Amino acid sequence: MIERTTPHEKSSRTLPETVPDPAGRAALDALVRARGLDRFAYFHVAGEGEVFPSGMEAASGKVLDADGRVYRFWTAWDVERGELTFRVWKPMSPEPRWEASSEYQRARQALGLR
Repeated sequence: MIERTTPHEKSSRTLPETVPDPAGRAALDALVRARGLDRFAYFHVAGEGEVFPSGMEAASGKVLDADGRVYRFWTAWDVERGELTFRVWKPMSPEPRWEASSEYQRARQALGLR
């Protein structure tokens, strides 16, 4: 499982003890950065049960960027390239019910959003 609410910056470091799967987290972070986000936080992330050849479990969830935009994602394995990719990466509007979500609020706080 991937730690959800730690903010990410190119220069940030995440302590290994706070990330259950550091290699999977690094791979996911690289995919998000390839989409042009430098500062972001995850929330509502869930393991999906499928384990890829890399050993990482498929994950779905949401990414909040430093401007308050939200993206829905679901990871997949690119068989031809032999690497992690996004099956789903779609912008979405924040949902009003998230105001009551502690994960969403922690992600906002981690990025300095009010």
